[in-house]
Amino acid sequence: ENQPDDHARRMALFSLGVQAAAAETLVDPDDPAKGHVVIRAGFDSGPLVGNLVGHRTKKYTVFGNTVNTASRMESTGLPLHVQCTKRAADLLRVQDPAAVVEERGAVQVKGRGTMITFFVRDQGRPGPLSDSQAEAQPRAVPLEPQLRRTSSPPPLDGTLEVVLASPAELSSD
Repeated sequence: ENQPDDHARRMALFSLGVQAAAAETLVDPDDPAKGHVVIRAGFDSGPLVGNLVGHRTKKYTVFGNTVNTASRMESTGLPLHVQCTKRAADLLRVQDPAAVVEERGAVQVKGRGTMITFFVRDQGRPGPLSDSQAEAQPRAVPLEPQLRRTSSPPPLDGTLEVVLASPAELSSD
């Protein structure tokens, strides 16, 4: 389904949903004292290119500055937060006027310089932690999103699933 008018809203809701699911997931079900999974998320909005890549194992992937900037939003973000660019925040405010979007401020972003970034938060949750409070939170296990076709042969509708995997899991493909 083409989604020209609400893509930023969908990404924000997806990011908040993934964070909520992670927060309910025990790191080790046999040892609840280890706590719950803690992640950070980030997104941007803009042009990109997508295509199938690979010879033996075909994977659908996306490329472009938007993808790279979204990755930087995640990597410079804080645990338990969804961080986005000004471009994405502006679109989100138009697409969902009820969205809670708060300016984080200037962040040094590798390859981009200083960027003004924003936190998106769930309306039912308290405001974001300060940088110093967030740094005291447990470190997130690095996960890398991978887009994969949900069936083989590829469906005509282009259905995709997002798989979060650790670098070790990705090397097993």
